[in-house]
Amino acid sequence: MFSGRYDHALDDKGRTMVPKDFRDLLEKRGETVLKVTNGLGAPHHLEVRTAASFERFQQEVDAITDEEDIEDFKVFYFGSAHTVEIDKAGRILVPATFRNLLGLQDTVAFTGVDSERFLIWKPEALNAKYAEVNRRSGSIMGRLGQLRKGAT
Repeated sequence: MFSGRYDHALDDKGRTMVPKDFRDLLEKRGETVLKVTNGLGAPHHLEVRTAASFERFQQEVDAITDEEDIEDFKVFYFGSAHTVEIDKAGRILVPATFRNLLGLQDTVAFTGVDSERFLIWKPEALNAKYAEVNRRSGSIMGRLGQLRKGAT
């Protein structure tokens, strides 16, 4: 599972080091090709999946009846995706369009969220997200409690 926060430098060419924990997991899976795309939600961030995970997710979305919201999502998510490879130094290139969109300059923040994907943020935007989630912690904890009760 991808988890944790890691802040890494972004060089002048737009390359950044993939966190070692993430690289180790990807190496175990034999995955070096990734898809970087728009992440839903505010503040804006990027979602990164392996090529295989991206393809599976695309098939799942394709199975949904064509609705306007789903078609819009396909344009936003699949239509903006870039393929990147982890180089021998463990870096990926964050495409210039995404660097400009997020206002990335010299640092990026990686966050792992589940077994299929991790996110890339402008560090200040991630800090704002943490603060916003913390403000809603009561309702979030209530919902998690409901889920736990349903699981037992």
